[in-house]
Order: sequence, then C-alpha cells, then structure tokens
Amino acid sequence: MIAGLRQKLKLYQFDLSSIVQDLSLMADTTTNDVNKTLRTLGLRTKILKKKTITPKKDVKVWGMAIKEQTNGLTESIAKCDTIIKALEAL
Repeated sequence: MIAGLRQKLKLYQFDLSSIVQDLSLMADTTTNDVNKTLRTLGLRTKILKKKTITPKKDVKVWGMAIKEQTNGLTESIAKCDTIIKALEAL
C-alpha cells in the first residue's frame, strides 16, 4: 500500500514538474513577445525623431504591435487552457 502511494506521489511530482516547466516556457515566450512589441514601437519612435512619420506609417506600426500582442495572447490562452486541464486531471 505504501509503495503504491509512493509511486502515485512520484507520478504527481513528475506531472507537476512538467507543468511548471511549461509555465516557465510560457513566461519566456510572453517576455519575448513583449520585447518584439517594444522593438516595433521603438521603430515608431525612430520615425518620430526623424520627423518622417505619416499617418499611413503610424497606422502600420500600431497595427503590427497590436497584431503581435493579439497573436501572443491567443497562444497564451490556448496554452493556459491546456495547463488548467492538466491540473484538473491531477
């Protein structure tokens, strides 16, 4: 009986370890996505400093930034749903 409980405990620990690693990777991905967005907005800042920004360029840069964040959030939501299901299974 005790051996069976230890085996189950090891399985739970392994599953939790995998989930923690998934969360860590997700956090890294989120950080990378934020950095991409900041670089995109940095491009806008450079254009503003050169005073060569047009409404079309401004819309394009903001569109890129919004698209990057939206895609990142969509992926994060899907990953979170998977992790929540795994936690509920435990």
